[in-house]
Amino acid sequence: MQPFGLPNSEDPPSRLVHSYAEASAFLSGLGPPVSGKVRVFRGQTKAYREKHGNLLSVVPNLMRDTPTPGYDRQWYLALMAATAGNVRDLVETFGVEEFFIPALIQHYGPGSTFLDVTSSIDIALWFALHRCNSRWMRISRDFSGSPRVAYHYKTVWYERLHQPWSADENPIIYIFDVNRYGHAASLEHACLVDILQMDTSIPEFAPRVAAQKASLIYVDQDKWSWNLIDKTIATIQLASDFRCDGFPKEKWSSKAMFPPPEEDPFYRLLLRLPYKLSFGPLRMEHPLKLPLSLVAEKPIWVSDAITVMDGTGTEQDPTSILPNAFSLSDGASREEMKEFFGNTVTIVPPILLLELMGAHIKIAEPSGGFAFNGAIHRLKDALPFFLETPLWKLSPDAANPEQYGFWIESALPLGIAPTLFGRRTASVYLELSALDVAPGYTRHCNAALRGIWVLSSSNEYRVSLYFQSPRGTHSAFWRTDLHFAYNPTIGRFFLESASDDNEGLREVGLKALFLTLTLLRDLSPGFKPSVVHSARFKPSGNDGQVLFRTVFPLLPHLATAEKFSLSYPDGERPSQGIYVPKSADNREYTHTIMLPDEFLQGPQNPDDWLRIMETYFPLIKDPFYLSCVGSQLAEVQIARGECLQAQSTLRRAVEAAASVHDAEQEAALLKKLATLSS
Repeated sequence: MQPFGLPNSEDPPSRLVHSYAEASAFLSGLGPPVSGKVRVFRGQTKAYREKHGNLLSVVPNLMRDTPTPGYDRQWYLALMAATAGNVRDLVETFGVEEFFIPALIQHYGPGSTFLDVTSSIDIALWFALHRCNSRWMRISRDFSGSPRVAYHYKTVWYERLHQPWSADENPIIYIFDVNRYGHAASLEHACLVDILQMDTSIPEFAPRVAAQKASLIYVDQDKWSWNLIDKTIATIQLASDFRCDGFPKEKWSSKAMFPPPEEDPFYRLLLRLPYKLSFGPLRMEHPLKLPLSLVAEKPIWVSDAITVMDGTGTEQDPTSILPNAFSLSDGASREEMKEFFGNTVTIVPPILLLELMGAHIKIAEPSGGFAFNGAIHRLKDALPFFLETPLWKLSPDAANPEQYGFWIESALPLGIAPTLFGRRTASVYLELSALDVAPGYTRHCNAALRGIWVLSSSNEYRVSLYFQSPRGTHSAFWRTDLHFAYNPTIGRFFLESASDDNEGLREVGLKALFLTLTLLRDLSPGFKPSVVHSARFKPSGNDGQVLFRTVFPLLPHLATAEKFSLSYPDGERPSQGIYVPKSADNREYTHTIMLPDEFLQGPQNPDDWLRIMETYFPLIKDPFYLSCVGSQLAEVQIARGECLQAQSTLRRAVEAAASVHDAEQEAALLKKLATLSS
């Protein structure tokens, strides 16, 4: 986009004003909006034009030529879980994932298909006269004796424009008359979403929205043009000698526009959501795109309380500051940053494995290691995996009977390679995503599950669970151990023993084992049966019992993984950590309950399909799997002229359907068997 430039014949009416009074007079001369319309404003320090056609351009951030990357979908899930109880009425009437969370978060960081506007000409004027500055900052922090890990923050602050304006500045206010969203089934293009009018709790819950009298204009991504200039009835340009006489002085401060976290519950909640672990180099970043909106008079790196080490302040080269800077002299900048850090580093400290191998080695394992089936095992020799996606939250539960029925237990031990990434899969450490331990996520006994260590030998599994109390980076860690056995005859896992009489943790340990085996299966090459049912239903005449059906019996290699360097604190040797960021199609790794369409298929070669189905069909004990897959396998066998094999397959499928009283499926299978026998 080009600077404001010369007027265009298609530009809306515009007025160059020299004072606040002139701007108010021009606005009064426009008259009220037509019936059914709402008038809102947007202030910018400069105007832009489209590359082609020279038309003024007003486009949401995510739809511009160089958009800010969107937010992680799984972070949205964590945010929805955290906000649901605060704005329940609004959540029930407003599309949460599609509309509400993006609309609300738009005011705390860029990135949505909404254009933020305000009902106040004064606030629009403030944004027209204040330039937004940003700088990436890098601080290495030391927690409880653990290794230093770099925290990267994108920090923003506003600065009043100097007069006369520079060559790239041309302050402008856009005036829109648009329709208001009225709780329809879906949003219409260019409608106004006014969340302040939709829920009376918003001013208290998210005071920044109220301070800016903010609302948003929705842009439909399916429209041929995302430019909202056609909804603009006029623009106001501010002259270089613009005078603010008459503008309320108390509105000039950044703090008035951006209440700090101690005064803004939603901002505080956003900052306290866990960090995102990033690699190459290893660092921690907050998922909120603009986590630190400074309101102090001086940014921290120009304050007397800070020593700047190096760095230009870009994302690739953040400005490094001394980690002990906050122990220096007092100052507004220092106090403000202390408040931010107090809110942003209290939930998820650096990688737990480094903590266990360093300051908390006694918690990691018994002295001398674990003795398991005749061998000694040490945690530092395990194959370490680190999840980006909250797979724990998105996988079926093992405590809720209905969700527990989703798991196909007899499929879990199948298809796991003996080694991955040069290490045996008989000893695996799995660290959960930071989003899995966010408020409202994995909790037991007022603690968060952070890590899982699984040892396996034949049909025996030892599961160690590592918990952390929710008091923050200085909280306590502890381990509990459970011993499970797998019975291949019936295809079920059973708790053999638990340390410290922790049998109450059976369901947590069982799901931890299931999740670890699921990951190992997907990282192992080749097709294998699904570990969860992909459909559930309540057939008529079955007393409301929920039945599960597997529609897609075979899955390919789904997960992807990346190696990264991981040095243990004792300096004994560097290790290769395994980072599992996405599924094979580069989406979040959530396939245990949501299967990408392109993966809902078996091998391309029909012979491979038959061979794999015949290999796994006798090994799966789950009756719903057998009844569904048996029908599919029999059809393949019939097509190949293998009638005897098809009859045997159908009989086993009929027995499975009858065992769970699935009369509908049993009748269909019997009909197919009778046709084949005749």
